[in-house]
Amino acid sequence: MRDEGVEDTSQTLAPSKSLYGTAALSAFSNSLIQRFLGMLAVVLGVSFTQMGLVTSARNLASNVLQIGWGRLSDRWGKRPFISIGYLVSGSLMLILPLLKSPLHFIILVILWSISWSMAVPAWNALLGDYSELRTRGGVMGKVAAISQLSSLAAMIVVLLLSYGGSSERSLRHSRPP
Repeated sequence: MRDEGVEDTSQTLAPSKSLYGTAALSAFSNSLIQRFLGMLAVVLGVSFTQMGLVTSARNLASNVLQIGWGRLSDRWGKRPFISIGYLVSGSLMLILPLLKSPLHFIILVILWSISWSMAVPAWNALLGDYSELRTRGGVMGKVAAISQLSSLAAMIVVLLLSYGGSSERSLRHSRPP
C-alpha cells in the first residue's frame, strides 16, 4: 500500500539537454506564432466578431480541453500526447502563410489551439517526472527561465522582421494612402 504522504521517486528522470531544448523550442515557436496571428488576421480581413470567436475557442481549448487531454495522457502516456500535439500544431502553423480567407484562418487557429492543448498537460506532467519533491522548484524554475528567454528571443526576431526594412518602406506601409 502506498503512503499518500510519501512521494515515489523511483521513476524520477534526470533533467537533460533535450528537456531544456524542447522547452526552449516550444516557447520560441509559440511566441513567434502568437506575435504574427493578429497581423495575419488584419491582412486577411478577419472581423472583430470573428476574432472574438477565435479568442473564445483558444480560451476554451487552453482551459477546458486540457482536463480531458491530461486524463488521456495519464492513461496512455505523456510522450505521445506531447509529440502529437506539438507535431500537429507545428504543421498547422506551416500552413499559416498560405491562408487566403478569414474562414480558413479561424479554422486553422482553432485546430492549432486544440492540438496545442493536447501537449500542455502532458508536458507539465512530464516536467514532474523530471523532478522529485525536493528538486521540483529548481527544475521547474530552470525550465521556465529557459522558456521565457526563448520567448524573448522570438519577440526580438519579430521586432527585427517587423522593423527591419528601410524607414521609407516602413512608413509607406504604415500610412493609409
